[in-house]
Amino acid sequence: MKKLLLSVALALMLVGTAVAQDYVPSPGVVSPDKIDFGGAVITIVGGVDANHFGDDTAKAGRLQEAMELFNIGGFEFLYRPSVDVSMARIMTGEATHDIIHRDWRDEYFTMAAFGMLVPLNEILPPEYFDYLYPTDNLIHTQILAIRDNIYSFGHHYGNNWRPTAMVYNKSMLEREGQPDIYDLWKNGVWTWEDAEQIAINVTRDTNGDGEIDQWGFAWRRIDYAIYMNNARFIKIEPDGRYRYGWADEEAIWVFDKIAEWYREGYIVPSDLDGANRIQHGTVAMQFGSDHAENGGAANNGDIIVYAPIPMGPHTDHYVYPEWAVKFAAIPVTAVNPEWLVAVHDFLFQKEDLDFDSWLASTIASRYPNRESADHLLYALQNWQGDVEWVNGLDSPEVSVSWSQDLAPLFRGDVVPRTHLEAKAPVAQSQIDALFNK
Repeated sequence: MKKLLLSVALALMLVGTAVAQDYVPSPGVVSPDKIDFGGAVITIVGGVDANHFGDDTAKAGRLQEAMELFNIGGFEFLYRPSVDVSMARIMTGEATHDIIHRDWRDEYFTMAAFGMLVPLNEILPPEYFDYLYPTDNLIHTQILAIRDNIYSFGHHYGNNWRPTAMVYNKSMLEREGQPDIYDLWKNGVWTWEDAEQIAINVTRDTNGDGEIDQWGFAWRRIDYAIYMNNARFIKIEPDGRYRYGWADEEAIWVFDKIAEWYREGYIVPSDLDGANRIQHGTVAMQFGSDHAENGGAANNGDIIVYAPIPMGPHTDHYVYPEWAVKFAAIPVTAVNPEWLVAVHDFLFQKEDLDFDSWLASTIASRYPNRESADHLLYALQNWQGDVEWVNGLDSPEVSVSWSQDLAPLFRGDVVPRTHLEAKAPVAQSQIDALFNK
């Protein structure tokens, strides 16, 4: 028995050694053989926990390998803590061995803008960022960079992600004699005008009781309809200045258009939202989805297809607003930040992002029809760095409330131009506080 246990232990050690020896640091990242944490415990704050490295994952055993390679005493995980935890740890001096690994909602820009994160372009060469997959490169070097400083790093996306767009009820369109949105898109003519005409034609009373019970658009996630016209809360000028964008003509146009659709009855009334979403088979289109929901079928068996958000009059491309931009960062209070970057690089390797296996499993689970799978590939190849800025800026400095700011606009309770232009001075001062100091 002792010999068997010894053999198993030896085998595990050999497997771990082989995996570790296969690892090659990303360009500019310190090699493990030059690092010694002296038994310190590393804390990972954010969207991963120990299960991410479980026995049934591709990263099985990697925590133990990292402990041996870097002489780490252990790993602690603060999984999805409240929004102020990372900042509190930095301000109290606790974050000496922290790696932040999460998405940009709530506190990223506050931490970066107020000097709480290490400028990584000071310790990582341009070759590191060039080595990243294009999506990761764009996120770190453009979307999350502030005033020529890069505060985020890591292999997070590769090509293995689902761009946010919309879904539609293919079966309903067939029953109502409407063109298939997939065909419109493939023919290069999927625009807001087509979406509007479909909505007009399908919105009706289907059972003769005098009440509308089928609509063109779901109320659910109607805020993503603003990306028909690429209405961006923040715009970055050529000189690097950040400015408020919702007082621009393309934003006012699309907020007006959505309010018009709601007023005309093409959008599900907000008080009927819960029972009238894409899975209920009562709406033709729903914005803000990244896959063919509910296994590609509505509750009544109708086929659901993933498609681009239609193109508005002020944009020249289909917009895919990424809403939860992922990143890793190192607190400015960290001891040896270069070493912490190296640990993250070992734990989350570029080679982990195997596209073929990810695509096969993703299509099987979330894109069960040809049209949806075809569109997924297109979306991955054609994302142009569009993001849902409102999610990234939900912080004390810049906050946009659904109930107070957005829903009244979409329902037409307030006049879009008046409301959006009136918001400009306060919004710009908030944006200045984060980005233009």
